This record gives sequence, structure tokens and C-alpha cells, in this order.
Amino acid sequence: MKNPLRLLIVQDNSPGHYNQSEGVAKAIQRVHACDVARMRAVKNSIPSWHLLYYLYNKKILPDKLFLKMAYDEFVCEFDPDIIVSAGGDTLLLNVILSKLYRCKNIFSGSVRNLDRHLFSAILIPYRRYSGQSPFIECLKPSPIDPDEPSKAAQRFDFCFLIGGPSGTHSYSGDDWHRLLLLIQQMAASHSVAVFSSRRTPPDIAVQLRQVQSENISFFDPADAGTVELFDYCKRSSGIIVTEDSNSMITEAVCCRKPVLALAPARTRMNANEADYLAGLMSKNWLARQVLDENAAVHELITKLDALQPMRSNHLDILAKKLQPLLPIPASAPVMS
Repeated sequence: MKNPLRLLIVQDNSPGHYNQSEGVAKAIQRVHACDVARMRAVKNSIPSWHLLYYLYNKKILPDKLFLKMAYDEFVCEFDPDIIVSAGGDTLLLNVILSKLYRCKNIFSGSVRNLDRHLFSAILIPYRRYSGQSPFIECLKPSPIDPDEPSKAAQRFDFCFLIGGPSGTHSYSGDDWHRLLLLIQQMAASHSVAVFSSRRTPPDIAVQLRQVQSENISFFDPADAGTVELFDYCKRSSGIIVTEDSNSMITEAVCCRKPVLALAPARTRMNANEADYLAGLMSKNWLARQVLDENAAVHELITKLDALQPMRSNHLDILAKKLQPLLPIPASAPVMS
């Protein structure tokens, strides 16, 4: 197939989701040239999406009627060869468009209670799905290319990536106090970049900015996008990230730097998420530290120094896993 593949990314409003789709697109482009278009999934108000998925599995109504019920109007730039998406808001749109255009479709994440065979591939980070078609076990996809030269002009010894409360992690006042103290102590002898996120509580972001040290630079989400943020990470000696976001942890790991996850005292991770982090730790790519009285700067640095970061490019690994299902000759070489 000489012509570029027409790849459609269906997006929701979550950077954690559409960055995964961008990572899948980057991996596919390492196998074959692509023309990439993007479409926003705008859901209609539905009383029960679980019921809608059930009805769709049962083929109760025609696809176009389901499409009209579930989503606002949209325009597709071309007839795609491949559809890629992540996030629950994109699920049904991904499936119905792939059927209407008779093309391959890839979804990153959980497909809820939709029939898994509606997808050409489901990218999942949990080891218990390994070998179960159409699931492909892999790292959570990321657009970070560790081989691309960093555009960041300044270099920092350590980068702190700060999230916030989530469904699995709750931060107490003591947790935040210990985190702020660690940053301040780290900056006493090292240069430090601190990145907040959309989940970081506003009062904590203010306190981060107020930490007094000429060795600290603070960035909020408006200062840099995902790729720009990780340009700094790629130039650092180590990355320290709060444990509330497995996507953020994965993006840090993909920079091929030692990564330490800081966990609050109270967490409620399910078995899948805990197993995913355990897998990263078993490869010695990631270490973990609870924000308690043992969380000291020397302990963090010791744990980072003991790690052996990933050596391969995660995009190449994903490209090889995706190549057999793409509408190109199976013998086509992976592009460098």
C-alpha cells in the first residue's frame, strides 16, 4: 500500500485520553505514513449509557439511529482506514464509524460493557488480558518520543509532576505539607522544575508558587502542553510524580528517566491499577514512596539512583504490536 493511511482520531475533552490516541497515531506512523484528522465526540444527554451499550450489543436498532441518539452532529474530513480513540465518551462513536466506513478501529482503555469483538484492537495495560484477542497488552500509549531532541532551553536536576485528588487517591493536609517540604528541601541543593496539573487544588498551586528558592521554577498547565512539559523531563536526572495518575506516571517512564511515584497515606487503587504499577516496578523503571515520616530527600534520591530506566522507545514497541492488524503488507518494515 503506497498511499498514506487515513487515520481518524476521535477525541473527548480529557488530555489523559486524547494524548493516548496521539501516542497510538505516532506509533502507527512509525510503520506507515498517515494522513491524520481529528474529530470531537460531543455526547447527547442519555439516561443510561450502560443500557444503550446493552441495546447496541443486541443490535436492537440500526447503527445510524444509535449514532443520532448518542452524539451531536459532526463532520468527517475523509473516509478513514483506521479510527483511534480513548475515553468512554468516544466508545460508541468509534465503533459505529468503523462499521459505517468499514475500517479498522483501535481503542485505548476499558470498553465498558460493549462487546470486545466490535474493536480491531483494544490497548490495555493490565497483564491479566495478555493473549486475549483483540486485547493488546501494552503501556498506556503516550505521544512522548524519547528520541526526539528536547526543545527545552533550561535543564533541571529533577522534575516534580503534581496531580491532585482522584477517585483512587485522597490527599490530606499532612500529605500536601510533606510534599511541599520535600520540594523545598530538594531545591536546597538541586535545580527543580515543578509542574502542576488541572487536578492540582488551586490553594496548593498557590503554595507551590510561594516556595522560596532560586533553584525552583514553577509551571502551571497553561505554561506548557504535554510534549513541552516532557521536554524538560527528558533533560532531567529524575522525575518525581504524584501517584494519582497512571497516565502521568507512564508518560514519565516513557522519557527513559528514573521515575519515583509519591503516594498519599490513603489510596484506593483497584487490583488492575495496582498490578499495572507493580509491573513497572518489577522492571525497575519505577519506585514508590509514601508521603509519611520516611519521605526524606536522601531517600527519594537513593530510590531514583537504584532504578534502571527503559532503554527501548515505547513507540517502536507499540508499532510492532499494531503492525499485523494495519491494512498494509505484514512484511512492511518499521519506519525509523
